[in-house]
Amino acid sequence: AAQPEEVHRLFVQGLPTECSDGQLERLVERLPPGRSRGGRRLSECQVAPGKGFGFLSFASREGAEEVLQELHERQVQGWPTPLRVRWAAESGGGRGQIPDGPSAPPRGGGGNGSIWGGGGKGGEAEDPRRLFIRQLCPKGDGRARLHEVASRYGRVEECRLLETKGLAFVSYSHERDARSALQELNGAYISGLSLDGGLSVKLAEVAR
Repeated sequence: AAQPEEVHRLFVQGLPTECSDGQLERLVERLPPGRSRGGRRLSECQVAPGKGFGFLSFASREGAEEVLQELHERQVQGWPTPLRVRWAAESGGGRGQIPDGPSAPPRGGGGNGSIWGGGGKGGEAEDPRRLFIRQLCPKGDGRARLHEVASRYGRVEECRLLETKGLAFVSYSHERDARSALQELNGAYISGLSLDGGLSVKLAEVAR
């Protein structure tokens, strides 16, 4: 019997809520030509209507990797936030699912690598008890709401919100609490606190 074609899927966040399958597909088609032997042949493009995320499927892993590096942290003109792209988890049926936890940024990718844990130049160290949070709603419920949500996972020592930038730093007393918060909050949509694409949460870099 013929073997099923292997498919490599990417999970894309930060899409406008009105984005369609066709718009995301055209964005991929407009990327500069890649170097992978298998090319960037798109097998499937699915956008969750009104949710701010979608999936891209490729026959070639090399092609998918190139698209991941091209799109991650890309600011598309007319779109409100930079895209966040990572490998999709696989369900039992082989279809892409929303990843459960964080993933490292692509190697050699563009964007503001220095603010992603371990993604900056020279391999900056991460603070295992401090989180860097993006995609916060500038007109949201503010520091009190963020502190309330963060405290669900453990004792919060610091909660610093840069409201006009949609950024925040949250420090926990224990590393395990920071890890729990990271796992639960990364990609989560919280009404009144996050943008439509959900929160982007990483371990913060150690200050030097």
